[in-house]
This record gives sequence, C-alpha cells and structure tokens, in this order.
Amino acid sequence: MSVQEIWGYRHSLLKGGRGSEVRFRPERYDGRGLPFRARVAGQSFALADFSRGGLGVFCQPSEVPAMGSELKLEIELQGEIHFCARAGVVHSTPSVGGLVVGMAFLDRTLDVDHLFAVHAAVQTAQKLIADLQNELSSAAALPAELRALVADMRLVLEAWRNKLDGLEAQSANAPASRGLGKQGSRALLDRLEVGFVPGFLDFVRRFDALTCELAPESQAACRDFCKAHLLDLLSLAPVHRRAYQKPLGYAGDYLVMHYFYIDHDLGDSLFARLLHRASCQVTAARAVSSRVGYLKEKVRQARQRWAGSRLRVLSIGCGAAQEVQELVAEEPQAAMSFSLVDQDSQALDHCQRRLSALLREPGPDGPEVHYYRLSVLQLLRGRAPLDALAGQHLIYAAGLFDYLESDVAQRLLVALLALLAPGGRLIVGNFDFSCDTRGIMKYLLDWDIIYRSRDDMLDLVPEPVSLQRHVEAESTGINLFLVLDKE
Repeated sequence: MSVQEIWGYRHSLLKGGRGSEVRFRPERYDGRGLPFRARVAGQSFALADFSRGGLGVFCQPSEVPAMGSELKLEIELQGEIHFCARAGVVHSTPSVGGLVVGMAFLDRTLDVDHLFAVHAAVQTAQKLIADLQNELSSAAALPAELRALVADMRLVLEAWRNKLDGLEAQSANAPASRGLGKQGSRALLDRLEVGFVPGFLDFVRRFDALTCELAPESQAACRDFCKAHLLDLLSLAPVHRRAYQKPLGYAGDYLVMHYFYIDHDLGDSLFARLLHRASCQVTAARAVSSRVGYLKEKVRQARQRWAGSRLRVLSIGCGAAQEVQELVAEEPQAAMSFSLVDQDSQALDHCQRRLSALLREPGPDGPEVHYYRLSVLQLLRGRAPLDALAGQHLIYAAGLFDYLESDVAQRLLVALLALLAPGGRLIVGNFDFSCDTRGIMKYLLDWDIIYRSRDDMLDLVPEPVSLQRHVEAESTGINLFLVLDKE
C-alpha cells in the first residue's frame, strides 16, 4: 500500500462534529473571574463568557436590549477601553439572579489573548503592590534602632566594596610591576582588617542585642527585611554564601567549619576576602576554632589515663576533624585509633584526603583512622557496624547536639554511653545562649540551632544513670561541653 493510500485511508476515518458541534463556534471562555466589564447603551454589565466572535453578559430583565438590535459594545477595565465593536443581540437565557444576554460582534473579532494578558498583568500588579505594602508595613513595625542599624551597615559595606572594587580595577589595568599581585593583596588586606573588622564585629554584636528578644510574630518580618538589605553583600564572603545555601542540607557543614579553622583568606574579590576574614572572627567562629584545642587536650588527657594501651577515640559528627588532623601531625608515633563518624560522604572524603597525607609513613604503633558514614538514626537503631565501635576510651560530639531536640539528644547519649569502655569518657558540645552571633546566624543565614545553658546540658543526662558529670567550656566560654565519666 502506498503512502498516499495509507494517508487517504486514515483520513477517511476522521470524524467531524456531532449535534450542536456541527455549527462551528469559536472557543468560549468563562468571564466570571475576570475584572472586565461590558458597556452597552450606557450601561455596564459583568461578563458571563466570551469568545473571539461574541460574548454574554449578566443583566436584569429590565435591562435586556431588544432582540436583534445592533449596539455599540465596549469592553473596559477601570475606565480603560480594551475592545470596541458593533454587536448584535442574538439570545437571552435565564440565569441565577437574572439573564445572560448573548451578543455577536459584527465588524471585528476580539483578541482573546490580549484580554488574558491584561488580566495577568492586573493580577501581578495587585499582588506585587499588596506584597510590598505588607513588607513595608511589617518592616515599619520593627524597632527603629534595628532598621537604622541595618541601613547603616548597608552603607558601610557598600562603601568598602566600592572602594576595593575600584582599587582592584585600577590594579588590574596597571603594569604587572605596579599591580597588587597575590602577596601585595594579602599584605593590603592584613592592614585593612584594622579598619574593617572591629566595626563589622560591633555590628554583629549590636544586631544580636536588638534581635534576641524579638517577639515570634516579628521574626519573619525581621528575616525578610534584613535579607533584603544585607544578604547580597554578606553572601560575597564564601563562608556566608555556603552557610546560607546549605548544599549538604544544613549550615554548619564540614567546609564551613574548615573555613573557620584554616581558610580565612578566600573570596572572588578584595572586598569578599576582607568580609570573609572578618566573618571568621565572629564569636561563633572563634568558639568553633577554640574547641580544636579543647578536644586535643581531652585526647591527651585520655592518653595519660590509658597509658600502655592503644587509645580508642570516636568522633560523632566529625565534620572536618581538624583536631584529629593536628594530633596526627603533632604526634605521628602516638598509639591512637580514631573512628570518624559523619552522615556526609563529602565530610569523610575531606578528612580522608587530608589525613592520608599525614599517615603515609606511620610508625608501627602510630595513629590509625577509620571512617564510618552513619546518621543519627542509624546510631539510635544500634545496628552494625556499631559492634566494631564498642569499647571506646573517649567519645565526643563537638557540634552535633546543637541540631538535636532534647528527646533525640537524650536517646543518642544513651546509645553513645553504651559504646564506652568502663572508665571511658563521653563529651558532648553545644553552643551557649551567650553567643552574640545568634542574630546574624538566624536572621541573615537561616542558620537555626538549639542553644543550651549549663543546666540544660545536665538535664540531657538520662536517669537513673550512674555517671560522674559536669559542664565546662572552651576558652571563649561559648561552646559548652557536657562531660560524662562512665564508672
């Protein structure tokens, strides 16, 4: 069978209209949800429906034009005419509360797409205006001192960015011998920190003081206002950008911690690098860095307590494991076995890459490191490979409990205590309420954590459990540590 025969055969099977469909009418659209009005003979009517060739309007019996009459018809919106034609009255149909009168256009057709486009524009404009009014109203309800502080900080950040961007552009156009270069830019930033960092840290502290007591109903408005004015500038710093974007699902991931520990000079511009440097000096960042020394000291204390044995140390939510890296580098012959547990494969890969370079030539009794990808849920369920983790001399979770509700935190404490050897020690870290970086974390970076007091930390200990317990802190006093000694 030829192609022509095939198509001819198929075409013969196609169906046309049936019943009322035999007489073709352009597609009709419901007009009841549209704001347009039809003006006929000096009267204004709501649209019932419309098509390219005509429309129907709602009217009362006393308002019905004479059947068969020809009238001038206009479609308007808020006094603006969007269509005008001669129309004939063709039918009248009973409807709820009155009649629907149908009219056919006689001298032109209606651009239906134009009506829908105008309607969409009206809806968008109305929503935009309403949203802006709500935002402005909500912002006006915020404390005036807070709004002034945010506005001032915007001016300060813009001024620094403009100056440094201009300097960078000038340097890029200068001969190589007169440009800043890598060393020159670093030396410049070292000196600029003196003028920038104290003011930035003061803003962070003042911002925290003004937002820490905000009523719950004002917090969403505060987030929106502060982000609208500051987030585009703050996000230029890599640490802020990653914390806000949360590529691993939460703000304080291993790379943010790594920024706090080591990588203070990062950014795509001089301003970004300066802001990143300043952000790595806020109280929360200093507390994170300080806990490295705290944990190293606890490991060394455990080594003294368990002298003569290979020390077994388990880090839960290890992140970048900076303390382990430094211990391995500083004590390459120490008989220590570290087990690093994290839910993120990227965190474990980061640790393995950096530690592998340090463990290339370990001594016969030197450190060893094992890696486990386990979530909190897996730890709570107590399934394999947890058997391999039993009998630890020291277990610590430096930054995990900040994200755990109290009931989950208590259950995890029980699970971790079960992995301790008799006489072993469990250390759990948590940020204290006194951290003055809470405001910028919460309202600008969406970095929400659970802060706890010393009493809150002690309340996490399940009862009855026979443990020696106390709470201490690293050098900044911000990172609290619940210390539990198993008898």
